[in-house]
Amino acid sequence: MPDPDEDQVSASAFAAGFLGQYAGDREMFLELLAGMLQAVVPEHLTVKRQGGWLRRSRPVSSLKVDLGDVQFTLRAARG
Repeated sequence: MPDPDEDQVSASAFAAGFLGQYAGDREMFLELLAGMLQAVVPEHLTVKRQGGWLRRSRPVSSLKVDLGDVQFTLRAARG
């Protein structure tokens, strides 16, 4: 049986490395995070994107994970 404390340490280390690698590129970070969450909890994820149908790229403006009693929201700062 996996040790929950070990899993938390692994998750924290992954998150720190992920954030450190993409902290300078907000758009890329949000796209990668959205893709990872879509693979793991697609039924609980809402992704909002900026721009309209005339724009070529539609960057992520917010991510929301709704797990019932617990919700997590990440919004991109403007600018």
